Amino acid sequence: MEGELKPLQSTNEYNPNYKIEDVNNFTFDQLSQLKKSVEDELTRLHSSLTKNKVTMETPLVTFDGFPRSDINVIEVRTLRILIIKLTNDLAVIRNRIMQLLPSQFKAKEATQSHVPFAIISEIQPESPSSTAGLVENDKLISIANVNVINHDNLKGLVKLVSSSRNVPLGMKVLRNGQILELKLIPAEWSGRGLLGCKLTQV
Repeated sequence: MEGELKPLQSTNEYNPNYKIEDVNNFTFDQLSQLKKSVEDELTRLHSSLTKNKVTMETPLVTFDGFPRSDINVIEVRTLRILIIKLTNDLAVIRNRIMQLLPSQFKAKEATQSHVPFAIISEIQPESPSSTAGLVENDKLISIANVNVINHDNLKGLVKLVSSSRNVPLGMKVLRNGQILELKLIPAEWSGRGLLGCKLTQV
């Protein structure tokens, strides 16, 4: 599949620019675009049925078996065939999207994994933060499993630190454009708190 997907045809002739058996080769973005195109086309086809004053279940023949004369039977049958086909296609597309969702989330997390969520705005001498090698203006990317995605306005960080006295915590900081990996051990010291630094949320 090359380039962008074009909208489905607006005529009653089912002439898609994709093969449903090839959806496993489509990217997540292509599938999302295709899903919207199919949904839009289904909306249009159902609207055409409504204009004919019929539904998918409306009988097309009279009680004695003759085609009804008050509706365009051929057009309605064509619309129904297209709707069934597209509905089946949509189910396949949605299923494939669901299969790709976990990898999409992982890709998003990987992209966000190097995004800082706090800045070290103050360091106390001889504090655990100073001992760990932190300096003012370091940008905190992660500490243990707390990062930009889950820090919850720094509440997650506070909870982690308070429950990790004397426990080494791996951390990543951004300093002068470089990512550094440090070890921080929250602990009692001569000053206040367990870290001896001031954090400002980004």
